[in-house]
Amino acid sequence: QIGKDLLESDNFGRELNGNGFLDQPVNTIIAGKNTPEEKMQALFEHVRNNYTFNNYVSNYTDNGIKKTFNEKSGNAADINLMLITMFRKAGLDANPIVLSTVNNGVLNYSFPSRNKLNYVIAGVTINKEFYLIDATDKNAQINLLPIRAINDRGFMVTDKGMKEITLRNSIMSADKKSITADLKPDGNHSGTYSSVRDNYFYMADQSEITADPKAFEKEYTEDYNFEISDFKTQDNKQNLIRHQFKFDDVKVDVAGNKILFNPFLFLANTKHNLNLEQRNYNIEFGAPTTNTNTIKIKIPEGYKVESLPAEKQFTMPDQTGGYAYKVIEKDGFIVAQAQKIIPYSVLPPQYYKPLKEFLTNIISAEGQQVILVKQ
Repeated sequence: QIGKDLLESDNFGRELNGNGFLDQPVNTIIAGKNTPEEKMQALFEHVRNNYTFNNYVSNYTDNGIKKTFNEKSGNAADINLMLITMFRKAGLDANPIVLSTVNNGVLNYSFPSRNKLNYVIAGVTINKEFYLIDATDKNAQINLLPIRAINDRGFMVTDKGMKEITLRNSIMSADKKSITADLKPDGNHSGTYSSVRDNYFYMADQSEITADPKAFEKEYTEDYNFEISDFKTQDNKQNLIRHQFKFDDVKVDVAGNKILFNPFLFLANTKHNLNLEQRNYNIEFGAPTTNTNTIKIKIPEGYKVESLPAEKQFTMPDQTGGYAYKVIEKDGFIVAQAQKIIPYSVLPPQYYKPLKEFLTNIISAEGQQVILVKQ
């Protein structure tokens, strides 16, 4: 009934009909595009790059498609229903997917209500492949939804009925952190830090920076208990963002003729927030992720390695997560690297305990120390 009501609504289903004024613009945008995938990509990028989301979430249009087309601005429904209409005019199998945003809470399946729905995105099927699309975020991609839209499940509205859709991001997103440091005999580290992030991480950072760049910098740096300088962010405008700063006065233990320190310095995982005995809801990561930390520390003159941490490798059941840790000595440096891979954006609740054990093992691995001794 909800699906029928939506299709009959002047501010939803009926907005998708007609719109002849879009015929010529669509033909121009897809000119020279030979495959359905190319046409989908071209139309998505055109709407994403040329139309501005007014930050009003709704599954009903406010301006309407024609006014949105002319004024190049609108709410979530204005923009995404216009995109769906353009997809259809290009011959693509496109339909609206209604959902509840993260801030609006998970949909209640015992008591369905139109009032609980407050957002709409596009679903496109090409050669049995299904794509989730939201053009309201300037940094979104096909199959990479903004954080607000990743809320368990939504419903695709078609003239044949409602179809439940799992809301998942499927694009692997990487966060690569690196440190180059100089260790002094008094146990003081100084050096540079860099983090290069793409896809989901890029989208999340850009959203925060756009909202308040000063608040983003404060949140990024305020947790460190040592001196930070020259913080800067570089955006290459091609889905890569780099955060950098210099640091000093990161102290480690000196005991007699020995220096003892964690080679991962302030990047070492020391705690996790999985404190429940069990979980009844899905575990959400936002996107499949790869986190890589690489640290290179210069050994002080007159010191040599007495012991290095043990190498560690382990996985979660069903290959739902993997981790590798290694520390070596090379050319007068301690070189440490750790990589964590979670290849799914969401895991069912039965993986809560294995994930908890997985993260505990990471903390144990990254708690190991290097011991240097004076020659």
